[in-house]
Amino acid sequence: MEFDGKNLTIADVKLLFTSDFASILGDSSLLGQVGGTARIDAKVVEIPESTSAIAFLVAAVPLLKSKLRKQM
Repeated sequence: MEFDGKNLTIADVKLLFTSDFASILGDSSLLGQVGGTARIDAKVVEIPESTSAIAFLVAAVPLLKSKLRKQM
């Protein structure tokens, strides 16, 4: 995750199959499997409490990565 004060970039986001999508495809074994990766680029226009929002994102990304690793 990178934040340069104006732009937020999260590279290599793993996209996992949800139970709903796996059932639509008719294959429950896909549940939780990696279906692909994505990159998220966001332009930050205004965050009222930027310190709190950035602190939340910085704390949330490692937790999300940890959960993703456990599912693999």
